[in-house]
Amino acid sequence: MENSFYLLADIFGIKTLISSLAVCAVLRLVKKKKPNLSYKAELGIRLLISFAVGIIYLIFTQGDFSFIFTDTAEICGVSLILCGIVSGSGKNAENKLLLSKFLPNLSEKQLDEIIALEDKEQIKDAIINKNESISSEQIEILSLIISGSIQDNSVSINE
Repeated sequence: MENSFYLLADIFGIKTLISSLAVCAVLRLVKKKKPNLSYKAELGIRLLISFAVGIIYLIFTQGDFSFIFTDTAEICGVSLILCGIVSGSGKNAENKLLLSKFLPNLSEKQLDEIIALEDKEQIKDAIINKNESISSEQIEILSLIISGSIQDNSVSINE
């Protein structure tokens, strides 16, 4: 799980990761008060909290207001990924994020096709067939993670 946090920090930046963690914490408190929130209500609250966190960050850093909407969307999206990773329900999102980091030229559909494969060898072949220039060690580790042979992403993948 900690590799997922490093990956999110690497892709989105530490500011977005910390802001998303704050959104997750506040949303957790809201869900304790209102345990039967619908998914739409939860998403709306998450978006409002993300906007509030973005405004607070903007006030403290005296940044440019034009970025508030993109920052809000980024914080909201990363908080969704984080909650999925922590709860365990976001394994596919985590795998897609990991694959997109190493195979940036693939479409969403191609990433989903690789993730849907269950056999480690099929996953390796699919990654190799995409003609990407990543090392055989990285291919091996990615296939182990996606197939579920490594549960916690506890192996380091260096670019």
